[in-house]
Amino acid sequence: MEKGKRNINCYNKIFEVCFISFMYLISAIIYYYNNIIAGMLLIFTAVFIFVINYKQNKTIADIYLLFWSSWLGTLGLAMLRLLRYQQQWKVEFFLITYIGLMSMIIGTFIGKSFKLRNKIIKNNFKLSYYTVIFGTAIAILMSILSYLRTGIIPILSDKLTAYHDHYTRFYVIQVGMMPLGGIAYYVLRSFNLKRHQKLIMYLAMFIHLFVFPIIYVARGTFVTCIFYVLPILYYYTKNKKRFLRIGVVVFLILLLVITSSRNYSNEQVEFFFQPKEVSILNFNFKLSNNLVMVYSYLTISHDNFNYNIDRIDSFSYGGRMLEPFEVILRTDFFNKLRLDNKLENISFGLNTHNMMGIIYYDFGILGIIAVLFIYGFIFGIIEKTFRYSINPYISLIYGGVLIVVSLGFFTAWTTQFTLWMWWGLSCILWKISPKQRNV
Repeated sequence: MEKGKRNINCYNKIFEVCFISFMYLISAIIYYYNNIIAGMLLIFTAVFIFVINYKQNKTIADIYLLFWSSWLGTLGLAMLRLLRYQQQWKVEFFLITYIGLMSMIIGTFIGKSFKLRNKIIKNNFKLSYYTVIFGTAIAILMSILSYLRTGIIPILSDKLTAYHDHYTRFYVIQVGMMPLGGIAYYVLRSFNLKRHQKLIMYLAMFIHLFVFPIIYVARGTFVTCIFYVLPILYYYTKNKKRFLRIGVVVFLILLLVITSSRNYSNEQVEFFFQPKEVSILNFNFKLSNNLVMVYSYLTISHDNFNYNIDRIDSFSYGGRMLEPFEVILRTDFFNKLRLDNKLENISFGLNTHNMMGIIYYDFGILGIIAVLFIYGFIFGIIEKTFRYSINPYISLIYGGVLIVVSLGFFTAWTTQFTLWMWWGLSCILWKISPKQRNV
């Protein structure tokens, strides 16, 4: 019976991938005749895949669902070309992007096919509870030391670069503690707590997931941290539909609040993001300041990849993918590789490149096939481990996977030191936590 269900599910996924491939091809062809229709078609495909898979699996913490919906959705948005700097995409861009998408999905399917016998069922209250308290105390201390060093609280500053100028080593450590907000939620949902213990956990969760991102105007950190703790938040919530509705609304409101706190003037928005008036079915519109910033951040990495796809003279052979390890290895070797392979940006100040672009600049098309297949294979194993495990630290590790697959349209998160800090913290807690296995 179980084998029959697995076979049916496998056939359904193959059919879905074929459907997605067909829609992608049709959109790419139509794009050169009517980019608006092509973009809307791909956005529709993204929404359709999201809804179908959410109804089937009853969860949003799913690699397949988030990967397809985020990539197809942002590609569709970028096709609309609502900004003046956006150019028509090259055929090579569509081809290489499709190869990358398929490499990741095939790797994921194979990784998820591995059989797991063990189920972790035991967790320790003291370890989780006191880790949250200790880590939150460190984060608050680091935040204070960072302020004493720079004298800057970005949300209270009128300086345009305040959110960047406050960066210190203390701030990096504080950001490294942010996933403990998810552990605090796990403790609240998994154990019978006294009133003061509940208050401490709620306070810790609020500080890590909301206070720090808001006062530091750290939009990227806020988004990635929410995705990192998403498996815990979603898994340990009883009313998941209500959580999804409320969570999406709160997430979007806070994202707009943090975005608007950057204090860009109308002139600066016009200069950086270049909104243009677009006509759709005789309806003319132009994105507002806040929306144009969000739209640009959702699409700029695709446009930068397309812009550079035939401009690079040589590959950087790991100079970009291995960048976060410069902190540990204390070497300038990777930086020299990047300097020998400089990139151009399609618009001033908008310098992010999506995951496939970063891999392509390092190793070309063969690198995209190999690296994304390996990513997918490893992530598939981690996802299956998460499904078989009742453990908050495995959930956090899986949350890091969701960042890479669902936000890879913006940048290659495995090149960010923050993600490796979070994974390191989660792995340490997983390693020292007491476990009981059913074989």
